[in-house]
Amino acid sequence: MMKILSKVYLISVFVLLLSVLVFSSSAFAQLEMYGMASGGPGGVYYHHASGFAQYIEEKLPDIRITVDVSAGSVENVRRVDRKEAHFGLAFIYNAYEAFKGMEEWGWEKEYSNIRGIAMYLWPETNWVTLKQKNIESIEDLKGKKMSLGPPGSGSAVIAERMLKALNVFNDIIPSYLPFADAAAALKDGQIDVFVGPGGYPAASLTEVATTHDMVLISLTNEELDKCLKELPGSVKGVVPAGAYRGLEQPVQQSVSPSLVIVHKDVPEESVYKIVSNFFTEEGLDYAGDIHQDWKRVIPVDQRVLEGMVIPLHPGAAKYWEELGLEIPEQAKPID
Repeated sequence: MMKILSKVYLISVFVLLLSVLVFSSSAFAQLEMYGMASGGPGGVYYHHASGFAQYIEEKLPDIRITVDVSAGSVENVRRVDRKEAHFGLAFIYNAYEAFKGMEEWGWEKEYSNIRGIAMYLWPETNWVTLKQKNIESIEDLKGKKMSLGPPGSGSAVIAERMLKALNVFNDIIPSYLPFADAAAALKDGQIDVFVGPGGYPAASLTEVATTHDMVLISLTNEELDKCLKELPGSVKGVVPAGAYRGLEQPVQQSVSPSLVIVHKDVPEESVYKIVSNFFTEEGLDYAGDIHQDWKRVIPVDQRVLEGMVIPLHPGAAKYWEELGLEIPEQAKPID
């Protein structure tokens, strides 16, 4: 009798363990895993992507988005197109020129696999120096050591185009450093100026302003007009006084909007779930606690589609139409 009970017990335990294993395997198989190309740890793209991914994990237990470190906008476009990342953050002009395959801007082919989700950031370009360097204007940059941004990044492309438009590119000593490294190099006296990430507060700029007398270089209207001709979709913008310690006057600079991009093959239902959950007051407020730029998208309105000059992913378009937003002609889905 005891032997029979023991066998029954063992069989019951085996069946229970097998059920748990099958259930666990099934649950794991249903978990969707995606990567998001962001930027360097000292840049705002990394923090933006972190807020995006953390909220999705919190809200949608069947979806995980990992944040991938990258050189920034240009690399993100390439990686998403090659499906090395499923989502990414990029400057709109990079995405547009890549989608069109504009060779004059360094795109060797049409990057036709990228799709838009939403415009979400309108960041100023920051040219950062120290008060002791006595650099107050564009003319003062001549002969100076200047980091233009991480190699391959959108920030570096913007800086190069602006400096060439202002006829000073050949007069500086350029280098290409990640934002955190550039901030350290400025403080250590290895460089005189660096092009910092847009949006405020940016971690690398806050780090400099906390311990040094930081200066942001302001451009004149005439200088900005020359620069904007080389940056499709960009506009004039202002970093307000008080954005950083010691910044007593507003600083005028260019603004190159950013957007969330996605590979065209990510399922429509998945993109819809992600977009319709994240681009809400709750989602943006949650991510805004990680970086306040997301809070500036509240309330979600037509701004998320203004300047969208690449096709939307159908999953994103579905949500925007539900909100009653007007989809620009160039942004209408093609899939």
